[in-house]
Amino acid sequence: MHQGAGLHSSLFYNRLWIASTGILIIIYFANCFTPFRLTNDTVRYFTLLEDLQGTLPAGFEKPADFLPFGYVYFLAGLSTLHLLTPFGIGFFQLLYLCGSLYFVKKLFGASIKIWPFVFLTLLNWTTLKLTITPLSEMQFLFFSTAALYCYQSFMKQRKAGFLILTVMLCLVCFITRTAGIGLVLALIVSFLISSRKKLMAWSRQQPFYAVLVIIIACSLLGFLVTRPKFIIYLSYFLGPLLRDPATFFSQNVRLHLVDWAELFINIPISKTGFLVSPVVAEIFYILTGLFFLGLLTVRLIRNHRMIPLPVIVYLIIYTLLIFNWPFFEARFWFPLVPLLAAILVQQGKESKPLYQKARMSYLLYYVATGIFVLGYYSRMSFDRPYLVKKHDAGKWQAEYEDHFGIKRVSDSSAVNKKAIYLLNKYD
Repeated sequence: MHQGAGLHSSLFYNRLWIASTGILIIIYFANCFTPFRLTNDTVRYFTLLEDLQGTLPAGFEKPADFLPFGYVYFLAGLSTLHLLTPFGIGFFQLLYLCGSLYFVKKLFGASIKIWPFVFLTLLNWTTLKLTITPLSEMQFLFFSTAALYCYQSFMKQRKAGFLILTVMLCLVCFITRTAGIGLVLALIVSFLISSRKKLMAWSRQQPFYAVLVIIIACSLLGFLVTRPKFIIYLSYFLGPLLRDPATFFSQNVRLHLVDWAELFINIPISKTGFLVSPVVAEIFYILTGLFFLGLLTVRLIRNHRMIPLPVIVYLIIYTLLIFNWPFFEARFWFPLVPLLAAILVQQGKESKPLYQKARMSYLLYYVATGIFVLGYYSRMSFDRPYLVKKHDAGKWQAEYEDHFGIKRVSDSSAVNKKAIYLLNKYD
C-alpha cells in the first residue's frame, strides 16, 4: 500500500514537471514573435553582416570590428533563406537551446532527471533573454555542448567520426566566440589527464613521434597567438591582471562575482534599485556569488564520478577566463547555465533535513523569480510602449520611438543612426 502511494506520488510529480516544462516551451515560442531587440553587440553584428553582404549604406563607415564572424555567418544563412526576422532569429536560437539541452542530458545520463533540469534552465532570466536577442551566446552554447558530447563519445567508443566532429565543432565555437579557446584547452587537458599513463608509455616507446607532436602543437599555438584578433582578445584577458593586479582583484573579481550571482539570484542587480541601495545590493550579490562558487566547488569534488571530466575541466577553465575578462555582463556566463543546472539537480550525498529545507526554499524562490522574469520579457514582446521604456534600461528609447512612429527624431546626432536603420530594415 505504501509502495503504491509512493509510486502514485512519483508519477504525479513527473507529470507536473512535464506539464510545467511544456508551458515554458510554449511561452518561449510565443516570445519568438518579439520585436527586434537592440543591444550594442547586436548593432555590431548586423553592421558586420551588412558589410559582408555589401548592403551597408554609403553614409556609414565600414566596420573595423574584432568580433568573430561565426554568428555573422549564422545571420547571413538566415538572410539567404529569407528568414532574417526577429521571429526567425528567435525560433532558430530556440532550436539551438533545445539541442544544447539534449547534449547536456546525454553527457550526464541517468544522474539527472530531464524535466527538472530543463524546467530550471528555462526559468533562468538569461536563457529567455538570449533566446530572443540577436547575440552569439546561444550559438556558442549549442556548439560547445555538442563538442563536449562528441568528445565524451569519442573517449568511450574510440570512433574517428566523433573525433572529427569534435574538432569541427571546436572550430565553429572559436569563430563564434574567441572564448572557445577555453573549450579547446579544456578538451586537451581532459585528454592528457585521462590518457596520461598511455601517453607516457607511448612517448617512451616512440620518442621521435612524441617530439614531432609537441613541435606541431607548439607551431599551431604560435600561429594562433600571432593572429591580430587573437592578440586583441588576449590583451583583454591578461591585461587587467598584468597591468594592475590590485585593481584586478578589487574590480574584476568583485564585479564578476556580481554578474555570476545574477544567475542564481535570477534577477539582474540593475533591477534591484527599488528594493535596496546599490551598495547593499552589491554586497549581497558578492556574498551570494561566493556562496555558489563554493557550492559548485563542493559539488565538483563530491560528485566528480557523476560529472564528465571534460565538463569539470571546462567549467574551471571557462570560469578563470571570465574572471579575467574586463567586461561585466551575466551573459558571458550563460554558456555554463545548463551545465550548472545539471550539476545542481544531481542527487548529492546531502540528506540532512536542514539542507533539504534550504534547498526547497531556494527552489521556490527561484521558480517565483523565474515566473516574474517570464512575465517581464513576455510583456516587452507584446507591449511596444513597455519595450520602448524598459528594454536595455531604456537605452534605445529614442530609436524605438522613431521606428514605431511614436515620436520622430528631430536631431539625428542624438541617436544611433545605425540602430534606426537596422530596426527599419529587419523589424
